[in-house]
Amino acid sequence: MSKSVQIIKGLGLRGNAFKAHLKTIELTSLQREVLVGTLLGDASFSLDKKRPKYSVKFEQGKKNEAYVLHLFKIFKPFVGTGPVEREINKNRAPSEEVRYAVWFRTYQHDSLKYYYHSFYKQVLDPKNPKLVLKKTKIVPKNIGKLLTPRAIAYWFMDDGSYENQTCMLNTQGFEEKESQLLCDILLEKYGIEAALSNNKGKKRIRIRTCSATVFRNLVEPYVIPHFRYRLINL
Repeated sequence: MSKSVQIIKGLGLRGNAFKAHLKTIELTSLQREVLVGTLLGDASFSLDKKRPKYSVKFEQGKKNEAYVLHLFKIFKPFVGTGPVEREINKNRAPSEEVRYAVWFRTYQHDSLKYYYHSFYKQVLDPKNPKLVLKKTKIVPKNIGKLLTPRAIAYWFMDDGSYENQTCMLNTQGFEEKESQLLCDILLEKYGIEAALSNNKGKKRIRIRTCSATVFRNLVEPYVIPHFRYRLINL
């Protein structure tokens, strides 16, 4: 497969119908919680010609297609083109297996601005402050207020795993102090003991085995069937 293949159609609005639709939508509380969890994981914003693009991209490996379709249903009012399957290792060696990902992107929308500026630190062009030279994903300073049980569940589904009889949260993309902040919040808000664990020179969060059951009980109501295997042995 050399071309991207659309799996499900989005709204596909154009022209005046598209402009009118954008005025009718706002993020729901459900969408906001899911957005926080997925932005702690693999969801991302991008730049368009060095300007912030207030549009969120959700992408997972092909094996997690069911999860991407689940996210699409949640954000469908914000999506013009439905989930697409694409080859992600086109420059692979002849002996390497072809790998695919499934992804979709939301419309650009003002209600997403808050999350872009909360989850990204920018380096602006001194000659033109409207242009962004570099952006880095960060943990928001007010993450304690944003980190609900549902947000944690989507964080776990988006970029978590089950290893060595407990759960891991992959925070290698954040600074160590940010990962420690997340550990502190898990303990203070939910009584979940967590510690930082080394992974290829980076830090990720390990839920201590003494808190594995507490963690499972917190997130289980929101975990979709596709990811229940991560909880079954806790």
